[in-house]
Amino acid sequence: MAAIQRHVLARQLKELAATFESPERFCAGLLEIFDFYADHTLRVRNAKDATPRLREFHVPPLLLREVEKFLAPYIQARPQQALALADALWAETCLETRRLAAWILGQVRLRPPSALLERLNKWSEEALEDAVLKELATRSVSGLSSEAPDLFLAQMESWLTDEGAGKVRLGLYALAGWASKGAEEHGPTMFRWLAPHLRHPDRLMIDALQEALEALIVSLPQESAFFLQEMLGATPPRELVSLCRRVLPLFPPEEENLLRSHLRELRRAG
Repeated sequence: MAAIQRHVLARQLKELAATFESPERFCAGLLEIFDFYADHTLRVRNAKDATPRLREFHVPPLLLREVEKFLAPYIQARPQQALALADALWAETCLETRRLAAWILGQVRLRPPSALLERLNKWSEEALEDAVLKELATRSVSGLSSEAPDLFLAQMESWLTDEGAGKVRLGLYALAGWASKGAEEHGPTMFRWLAPHLRHPDRLMIDALQEALEALIVSLPQESAFFLQEMLGATPPRELVSLCRRVLPLFPPEEENLLRSHLRELRRAG
């Protein structure tokens, strides 16, 4: 892995800038830069993993930040070309390019935001990796959530009530990312959205469910404790009990003890 030298990277990015309006050439040039700074030892090790996954260069986080900083003025000046570039970056099926594509969506300011939502809905069904879904659920919607919160809420509800697993996971991560801002005003609504997924937990969504629940606990600890007591009921699913045990340490002592007592009663009754 080559060390990042500012003057070398500046030259590489300057050459890349000339291809901004040619997505194929831009992607080819960017992949060359990623390969130049890649940690190839990690790539070899991961090649032995039988689990299908996106290509990953394992480049230093600093490199991605510098690429984003370099791209920002081009995106603001030419949003339509930036969308075309985001499409090309997503199509590369590489972790770094998909994360960059997700970031670009959050930087583009278009009215109406139909182009953004169209891509989010499509890409969420193609993104198996939690890391990419989290980018879509947070960085891609940063502009939408701050500039059109009502539309963002409606879209989040649409994702959380969708039949597609990708959209539901996207909605859960979006809820987790937004809870610190919106829980005080929209807490009851967010609990209502979460309830069906806790009654019948899908094992493929447990991580996303846990993140959403943790975010609500941090923002609304007392309300979250009451909500979980109701959800546990008399015969809760095993996955929900396990999930509750994992999030207990996030509660203040009084709420934590209350829920621990409830879980002990369930164990004795079962």
